[in-house]
Amino acid sequence: MAWFGFAIIAMIFSILASDQLVMLARVSFAGTAMLAPMILTGVLTKKTMGNEIIIATAVALVTFILSLLGVVPGDVGPIRMDLFLLVSLGLFSVVSYLLRK
Repeated sequence: MAWFGFAIIAMIFSILASDQLVMLARVSFAGTAMLAPMILTGVLTKKTMGNEIIIATAVALVTFILSLLGVVPGDVGPIRMDLFLLVSLGLFSVVSYLLRK
């Protein structure tokens, strides 16, 4: 029941909130989602994560922030930068996991 109440409050807030606040929430969620491949690899596997996943995640976060600032392009072809980085990190994590002994 609590999640239903939270969903109603979130819906009302999103209807009444300004566009800038909604964009801030979207960008914040996208930036936080960049951590998902690293966290899932660490939680779902018994193998020790290598430093390469941590470094790749940090590079992806910096690249994402630079794309928001307009320093690097916001798109890679027809794909948004955040989606491209998330998929790349996911593939990198899988490859890193498979190559670990």
